Amino acid sequence: MAHFQVYLSGQHQSDELAQRGLSGLVDGAFRAECMTGPDGKRGSLFGWMTTKGKIDNAYRPERQKWIPAVPMDGLEAGRYWVGYDPQNPPTPEDLQRRYPYRGVRSLLGDGNEWWLAKETEIPATMKLADNGEWKFIPQRQFDEFCQATATWRSIMAGVNPHYMVAEIVEFVRLAVGINYRLTPEIESELGLWTDKTSGTVLQSFLLLLMRPEVFVGE
Repeated sequence: MAHFQVYLSGQHQSDELAQRGLSGLVDGAFRAECMTGPDGKRGSLFGWMTTKGKIDNAYRPERQKWIPAVPMDGLEAGRYWVGYDPQNPPTPEDLQRRYPYRGVRSLLGDGNEWWLAKETEIPATMKLADNGEWKFIPQRQFDEFCQATATWRSIMAGVNPHYMVAEIVEFVRLAVGINYRLTPEIESELGLWTDKTSGTVLQSFLLLLMRPEVFVGE
């Protein structure tokens, strides 16, 4: 089974992943002890169930490639390591979360189609607002994505999206991450973001921002 693994130096439980900037990987992670990891130290290996079953959560340097974490959002480099088999790289099917949310299907740089979650498909809970009205509010774990969707809708009027490719990719990364287990390093290794697929990504981005009423009458 093709799925990446995450290594942390020292003895840790899965909740430590969140402290290393991998909060999206805590759910469903299972741990194995690693006597000698990619940094030459004793540590913890984390794996996940895939649609095909449980992965082989073992350190096998002879066939795995291990990449140290890059510094990001104030977190230091090397805070975790990500490993995978280059001869059997993970696919969307391998990385898909247990309960994906459909939205827009997009062809990315690895040659595979990925489902990008759409705000209108995100589960919401009815809450009582300050004015006494009941409103559907997206569940808390999707706050960042839903707020980003609202922000992009407000700024897109009169803006040419072709000049904002890097920012748009960041938003699309949020949409992909809702449905799949990924790290920035794995996204880079798989080559998800390329100039050849930038047009597809831009189209997907615009579709993600469309409200349901846009499709009425089609």
